[in-house]
Amino acid sequence: MLFRIDTFEMEGTTVVQVKGQLVGEGVAELERALQGVKAPLVVDLAFLRTADAEGIKILRSIVEDGGELRNASPYVQLLLNREK
Repeated sequence: MLFRIDTFEMEGTTVVQVKGQLVGEGVAELERALQGVKAPLVVDLAFLRTADAEGIKILRSIVEDGGELRNASPYVQLLLNREK
């Protein structure tokens, strides 16, 4: 599995699970999946293995727009915390 997105509702929150590698076309696929998603939004990164610069950019934009990132691995957290 290179990349997969699962979306579901849980206790009034939209949860988007991102799995695999958020690179290349996967970034555009995530953008499409997020269109029209109602708030509050949680993006679960428990199964995200890696992300390229564009993938990290979209994850940061989710937070800037009021969404929440959860369960990022230490590696993904390091990528998110690097200088922009």
